[in-house]
Amino acid sequence: METIKLAIQAEVATDYFTLRALDAQTALLRSDIEVFQKSLELTQNRRSGGIASDLDVAQAETVLKTTQAELPGTMLQRAQFQHALAVLTGQPASTFAVAERPLDTAPPAIPPGLPSELLERRPDISAAERRMAAANASVGVARAAFFPTIQFNGLGGLKA
Repeated sequence: METIKLAIQAEVATDYFTLRALDAQTALLRSDIEVFQKSLELTQNRRSGGIASDLDVAQAETVLKTTQAELPGTMLQRAQFQHALAVLTGQPASTFAVAERPLDTAPPAIPPGLPSELLERRPDISAAERRMAAANASVGVARAAFFPTIQFNGLGGLKA
C-alpha cells in the first residue's frame, strides 16, 4: 500500500515539474514569436529599402510561422499534464487549474550524510530491485536447463 502511495506521489511530482517546464517553454516560445515578428518587420523594411531580397523575407516568415506552429503543441501537452494532475489528485479535470508560471525556484539542497536507506523508499529503485531478483531467478532456471537430464527407470526384462 505504501509503495503504491509513494508511486502516485512520485508521479504527481514528475507531472508537476513537467508542467512547469512546459510553462517555461511556452514563455520562451512567446518571447521568440515577438522577436521573430520584429525581425520580419525589419526584414520587410530592408526589402522595401532595397537592402534585403524576397528570399530574406521568406526566410524570416518561415522562422516566425514555424515558431508559431510550435506553441499549440506545447499548450496541448500542458493541458494533458494538467489533466493528469487532476486525475492523480482526485479532482475533476474541468475544474482543476494550475496557474501558468515557469518554475523559478532552485531545487532544495540535499544535506550530506543522509542514510542510503532513503533510496530504498523510491519506487523506481524498489521496482528495479524486483526486476533484478526476477532476472536472477530466470538465470537459475536457464542454467539448470543447460545441464543434461538423466532418467533411470526400473524396467527390466529378457529377450529370447
